[in-house]
Amino acid sequence: TQRVACVATSRTWSVMVSGSEDECVIVWDLNKGFYRHSIWHGNECLRAEVYLSAINKSTGYIATCFISYLMLHTINTTTCQTRHCGR
Repeated sequence: TQRVACVATSRTWSVMVSGSEDECVIVWDLNKGFYRHSIWHGNECLRAEVYLSAINKSTGYIATCFISYLMLHTINTTTCQTRHCGR
């Protein structure tokens, strides 16, 4: 496990999301204080830090950014969308 680079919380959905240097996002249950899910970004070649995370209050969707990519996931970590934002 690498250094945590970003954190987002949602009281509405009772989750906290932490992103780290090792391209991993962890979804935590705030009510129980336990691990719920992991979201992995990139691959062995990229080794990309997840530097931004956010949780939509209405939908519970989780947005994360790494390198020049924006990813959108459901609260259960299903990937909805991946966008390359680079030039």
